[in-house]
Amino acid sequence: MVSRAYAFLLAVADFAVTALLVWALWPHSRNYYVLLRFLVCIFAGINLYVLKPHWIMFVVFGAIIVLFNPVAPFNFAKSTWTKIDLITAGLFVLVAVALPAIPSWTVTGILLIGISALSLVYGVHIVMSAARLMNGIKVQGKVIEMSKDEVDSETNGNGIVYTSTYQFRTQSGDLITGSSEHGDDVGDVVTVIYNPNDPHENRIEGDSDKTLSGAIPRSLLTLLFALGIGWFGVTKILEGVRTKPDVNFA
Repeated sequence: MVSRAYAFLLAVADFAVTALLVWALWPHSRNYYVLLRFLVCIFAGINLYVLKPHWIMFVVFGAIIVLFNPVAPFNFAKSTWTKIDLITAGLFVLVAVALPAIPSWTVTGILLIGISALSLVYGVHIVMSAARLMNGIKVQGKVIEMSKDEVDSETNGNGIVYTSTYQFRTQSGDLITGSSEHGDDVGDVVTVIYNPNDPHENRIEGDSDKTLSGAIPRSLLTLLFALGIGWFGVTKILEGVRTKPDVNFA
């Protein structure tokens, strides 16, 4: 169990790390991401120590430390890091609100509002990414790998989703790897559009899902989801405020 003061200090730190992870969705200098790795590892380690009696959280924060370690960093695509950053931010929020022994209605409400905020940020991010790529630089790239995943659902039936991994060189000579579900074969030459400020933000020219016309519908669906989840969260908190239960801390 942790003291009231320690719980609040750690909760504030967790919320700060969450903000940095969400801010990482936008382009930054390399120094920002290096600093982010160190901060995530440090506070993931603190949370791991505090929550070590709970083996699930111990494993989760151990995995976060491995993913964000600055010594032998993983080089995932920007789209992959976006998902990792959002999931990690959600975990830090979860711990921040769960450390103090506060009423369940507060935890539920804050979690729902947090999920709503992260969904909203993601929806805005995919539209802004598509907008930035409208004025991106075009270069030639080549598909180096093609994988397929079987899809089995009641709505789509049996099918296969093809994912092409491609590489291209920026105008400064950096070799960048990207991926797309455009379905190109290994060896195909493709036109790649990339953001000059962040080359890891890129797409194949024919990938309509990452254009504005493809991103806006997905963003609107995400917005509707965010508003619905956020409304339930606010409702939970308002219901709890009316009852005014006592707040106890560990």
